[in-house]
Amino acid sequence: MVGTITQDFVDSPGITLDGELGGSATYAALAARPFGRVAVAGAMGRDRAAEVMRLLEFADMSRLLPFDLPTYSWKARRAAVNGDATTVARFTGALEGYVPELGPRESLPRTVFLGSADPVSQLAAIEGCPPDAFIGCDTMDIFIEGQRGTVEKVISQCHLLFATQHELEMLAKTRGAAAAALRVLDLFPLVALVVKVGAAGAVLWTANDNRQVPAVEVEVVDPTGAGDALAGAFLGRLSEADSEGEDDLIDALEWGVVAASFAISGVGVSALSSATREDMAQRLAAYRDGRETPRPG
Repeated sequence: MVGTITQDFVDSPGITLDGELGGSATYAALAARPFGRVAVAGAMGRDRAAEVMRLLEFADMSRLLPFDLPTYSWKARRAAVNGDATTVARFTGALEGYVPELGPRESLPRTVFLGSADPVSQLAAIEGCPPDAFIGCDTMDIFIEGQRGTVEKVISQCHLLFATQHELEMLAKTRGAAAAALRVLDLFPLVALVVKVGAAGAVLWTANDNRQVPAVEVEVVDPTGAGDALAGAFLGRLSEADSEGEDDLIDALEWGVVAASFAISGVGVSALSSATREDMAQRLAAYRDGRETPRPG
């Protein structure tokens, strides 16, 4: 898991995050933990290093670097509890100029997630990956707008892309989710595309088909990190499969929406960090049963 380690400050009508630990690498690693060995690459400030080490103690943190600068801070605001977060300010701190150092390729896991981060650092991570690595990536609208060429280089070397509809339309320069998805799949050699649609779940697009996987119905406490949790569990589950066939991709996406449901059920990473493989499996079984049971009337 290559991405950000952050301290999150978010105001919303529900809960308020006041410096809770978060970031794409954090949420993705916690969600991938039930599926096997996890390694984390990122930068953190020494101000929060001890807390980060405790939170991610299950992972290989040899590529997680502490710096004297403060941990990256993200400040945002939500108009509704389950609404999109609008970034108010960012303080890069320890992330300033950070370039991932992944070390010997033979020691790296073959499944890699590049969480949303500066695409220059994502490219550096790709260059350090084994040639047979299966890579999923995420990005943000600010990077697509300001560094489109580099973002496109990143996506062209990945197998999976996780994106919102807005990000997808920006990449495709096309309006409408379907048209944008087909355009992106035509532009880049992706195995699949996962479009995150918030409370509606996610849509898996391949060159031949598309399928929507509904969200798991739970009370939303804090939606921060849901997309990264989905990606982490998705890739964790897919790493257990024998192939990247459509059935395997749908199965992985269902595990992903389950992980996301844990992420949004507590403040910050609290609910996700305590979720076990058994917890996720039980919720997945109930989720699948509920989808398969005919509705009365």
